[in-house]
Amino acid sequence: MCILILMLACLFSSTLGTAAATLVPRKRSTVGGAPTVLLIAQDGHPKWATDGRQDANIVYYAGITYIAYESSEGLTDVEDFPGPSGGGGYVKVISYNHTSNQWLGPFTVSDKPVFDNHGYPDLAVDSKGYLHIVYDGHQIPLKYKRSLRPNDASAWTASEEVGERATYPHLFVGKGDTLFLFYRERGDSYDRWVEDMRTKVNDGPWSAPTTVIDAEWKPNDPANDFCLYVQSVHLGQDNSIYMTWSWEQHGETGGMYDVGFAKSSNWGNGWTWADGTPYTLPIKRTGQYEKLWSGSYSSYFASVAANQQGQVIVLLYEFQDGWTDSKIHESVWCAGWKSSVIATGALNARIMIDYAGIAHGLVMTEYPYHIMYMEAKPPYTSWTFKNVDSPSQSFYPTVANYADGALFEGTWHARISSDHSDVYYFSLPVG
Repeated sequence: MCILILMLACLFSSTLGTAAATLVPRKRSTVGGAPTVLLIAQDGHPKWATDGRQDANIVYYAGITYIAYESSEGLTDVEDFPGPSGGGGYVKVISYNHTSNQWLGPFTVSDKPVFDNHGYPDLAVDSKGYLHIVYDGHQIPLKYKRSLRPNDASAWTASEEVGERATYPHLFVGKGDTLFLFYRERGDSYDRWVEDMRTKVNDGPWSAPTTVIDAEWKPNDPANDFCLYVQSVHLGQDNSIYMTWSWEQHGETGGMYDVGFAKSSNWGNGWTWADGTPYTLPIKRTGQYEKLWSGSYSSYFASVAANQQGQVIVLLYEFQDGWTDSKIHESVWCAGWKSSVIATGALNARIMIDYAGIAHGLVMTEYPYHIMYMEAKPPYTSWTFKNVDSPSQSFYPTVANYADGALFEGTWHARISSDHSDVYYFSLPVG
């Protein structure tokens, strides 16, 4: 039974829609400034329809919101629910036109099902309205596509391969519509775990990779059998890039150790600690790095957000086996780190900061797994939590990184059976 240390506010009043038989949801209904909860698809992957291991599956452009998810269509293995992940499904995108109040899709983006449960999509949009998506990978290269037309998810370019065994992509659009892609790589010879960065200008080729972090993995050496997990890469409102990561030692249950932090104020050309102390690349596990947290468990689902003044929030979670005794840890930077526990019985928090400086987020509670909305105003040290009208077995909330269209938007999925899940959409007017 989930227990929060913070007093919970009243249950949100929300509008719950029903997906049509074709999996195209009905019109959205919103009353005043109330939040909207809407069932938008019933063909989600049974375990990974939504996935906080990537930073963004929701973008907005000129009146239209786009949501990417992994579907159950094309699964090569049906899960022994809730057992092993099995194969992946097709990647799809669904869109909502806020002017006409119409949903379109889902449109199938991937040419075939993704390799496995690490193939979840990352979505971005440039200043001209072209959509960019990265998906697949893990034991194979990532796939990249761009929409053929601006503000339209119905047709896409042929896929481009990026990396070799690339996992956990983080994609965003930076200065001059340059695409920035970060991902974990493990080379052909299985002799390294690194975090690489690539850029792409207009329709040009991807740049050669720049290695930002190196786990210094030594195979068959138990003392140095560390892989790398980058939890979040975020472009803040101050145009700085923020990154958190963990070193994971193989062979030890729950072995996540030492959460690190880095910042780039020059579009990835150099990286520093929060106070400006420069790193020499690549950042190494055995070297000096800014450490936010240490423990036997930390977070696969850390979330980072930064406001226009460069004040940074990092949320991590700590848990025991079976997702019990969980805690949300917060570190806030403002001329120094201030750390605290802001909730118990909560997991997988995802947050963003709107243009008025207010932080918003969605978080999953412990069993029976519901979703809550969370909010904080500067200096972001006091959070309120409110229940969301979500079914039991609701997992892995995701949020849009920016409140474009004056909306905070998010998703999660509810596990219905061993062969599919329902995908839910959440929105709240802000700022």
